Amino acid sequence: MERAKEYTIEGVVIPPFREHTAIASYEGLNSPHQNKTVALGYFEGDEPARLAFIWEVTTNEARIITDIRVVYDGANPFMNEQKGRERFEKKVKMRVLVPSAFPYPITHVETEYEGETLTIEYGNHELLQSITVKITHGTEIMKTGEEVELTDGTKACIETGGLRFVKNKMIYTIEFKGKTREAELIRVANSMVNH
Repeated sequence: MERAKEYTIEGVVIPPFREHTAIASYEGLNSPHQNKTVALGYFEGDEPARLAFIWEVTTNEARIITDIRVVYDGANPFMNEQKGRERFEKKVKMRVLVPSAFPYPITHVETEYEGETLTIEYGNHELLQSITVKITHGTEIMKTGEEVELTDGTKACIETGGLRFVKNKMIYTIEFKGKTREAELIRVANSMVNH
């Protein structure tokens, strides 16, 4: 994508990628519209090839890009979760729980692990909100907040902006950035234990 910037005029924004899978190939197709080309990108490692994006690219007479319109964004931010979770599970030799229910649409997922802690951030960049799930080895949590019971009988502790519980010798901490309600925290946690 850095190379693409060499062919754009100042102010043209190269659309961001929400998935960390590399782009394996590009293809340019002619358009019936003057000075427009359709650009296709394909993700690496998928058979058959998985379409990453379709962009309508407008160029001037010198073939310099003057505008990019996203027609299709094939990125799946949950691929980032899957890859990070699988690396962590291989390291700790345990299966971990991840949420399947969220209080808003997820547009970006970032994972990071350090030592024996996996951190997954599920965000919505338009709403400026995110949910962070931290997963680490352990069997006990300090119970400083209100105790609630999840749908499978697991005891959880709700504190300001967060919830913690222990399941299968792993401590799960769920924290919200932005507005949050207790019911949303419990819904996210229940989606994890009911997988």
